[in-house]
Parts: sequence; C-alpha cells; structure tokens
Amino acid sequence: MLKKIRTVIIDDKKSVISTLSHILTNYCKNVEIIGTAENVENGVICINETKPDLIFTDIEMPDGTGFDLLNQSQSRNAEIVFITAHNEYAIKAFEFSAIHYILKPFNHEDVVKAVNRFEYIHHERNTGQKIDLLNHNLQKDDKRIALPTNECIEIIDINSIIYCESVKDYLIFYLNNKKEVTITKSISSYEKLLSGFGFYRIHHSYLVNMKHIKRYTRGRGGYVLMSNGAKLDVSARRKQAFLMELNQL
Repeated sequence: MLKKIRTVIIDDKKSVISTLSHILTNYCKNVEIIGTAENVENGVICINETKPDLIFTDIEMPDGTGFDLLNQSQSRNAEIVFITAHNEYAIKAFEFSAIHYILKPFNHEDVVKAVNRFEYIHHERNTGQKIDLLNHNLQKDDKRIALPTNECIEIIDINSIIYCESVKDYLIFYLNNKKEVTITKSISSYEKLLSGFGFYRIHHSYLVNMKHIKRYTRGRGGYVLMSNGAKLDVSARRKQAFLMELNQL
C-alpha cells in the first residue's frame, strides 16, 4: 500500500479550505488531509502537532503571513504550496524560487498539478532554502533564481548568468565567476521565465543575457561575443528581432 501524502490546509477563508479539501479528497486519492486552520496562530499549532509532508497555505491572513506561519512552525522539511492572488510580477518570484503556487480562483487541475509536482520532488530536503529565496525575491530588487541540479539546488543572482546553452536533455548556465551549472530542464521554460529580465533567445541552443554581450559581428545570422569570451551564433531567422532588441539597450 502506497504511503499517503499527509497534508494540512491553512487559509483564513472557510470556503477555500472547503473547496480545496473537496478537490484533494476527490481527485488526489494519495492525499490524506490531517488538519486545517484558519489563521497563523492555529496553523503553527496544527503543523507542529501533525508534522505534515505537504502544506497548502494562504500568503496573507489577518494575524500574519504564510512566511510568519513557516518561520514559527517546525516545517522546514515539508513541501509548501502557496495559495495566492498575487500579480504576475510577484508570480515570477515564486518561479525563480522553485516554490509551487496555485492562483485564486483555482480548479481541480491546478491542485492535481501541485500534488503531482510534490510526488516528483518530494525527495528534496531544501524547503527552508527555497522559502528564504522566495521571501528575498518578493522584497528585493536583485532577483535570484533556484536551479535544481542532481546534487542540490544552486541559488544564483540572475545578473550573474552570462548565457544558457541547451545540450541534448540538459541546460547549462554559464556564470560570470566561470562557474557552470547544469540542470535537466528545457531552454524554452527558462526563456519564458527570464523574459523581462534582459534575456533573449538568439538561437535554438542559446539564451543570452543582453547585458553580457560585448559585440555583435554581422553575417547571415552573425554572432555575439559574450563577456566570458564565448562566441555564440545568432540564427538567421532570429536576427532581425534580435537586432531590434540590441538597439534598445
């Protein structure tokens, strides 16, 4: 018999707890709801007494925030799913921090996705590190990103990324301290994630930080010289759009 995912729900609205409980009970048979609470104070008690595997929590509650809840409770090894109505800018902070979230109003597909993600990454024991990163990204202008490698989660400053290179099933991040970080993710997912932060896809294999481009040399597609000395081809079909971006720097 498979081990159930012991889960608690913390939200100041009874309707959210009821809806989420209904979805988990009917669509996630591998989940066992072991407690609920409607504020931070009772949420801390609930978490400390039950020691759950998975916590669904609102971010803003009358007596505090989801961060207060996690800081005051013994939850550093539990996986967290934030229930949030935050705007698109704040959502970037969640994605950079490798923290899952569901947006209000949510449906059963959103919840099932969150539970499936837990099952995929439940072996990682770095929740506290990711929560600290999320808190930083929500409050600070200098954004950092969590890169999940096979050994650990690397926390890096976005501005330190020179470029990313897609090689087969891997994505290699080249940093300005000559370090390389390799993860098993697609370049398209990070193209979307880093859009709006000065990154541009110049080639099917390259996503570059425009701030680290030293020179562009013309040609059919041409190529760019990066701050670390790397010469990267620009695909012919992306050339015109890339030059427009380059001219806006």
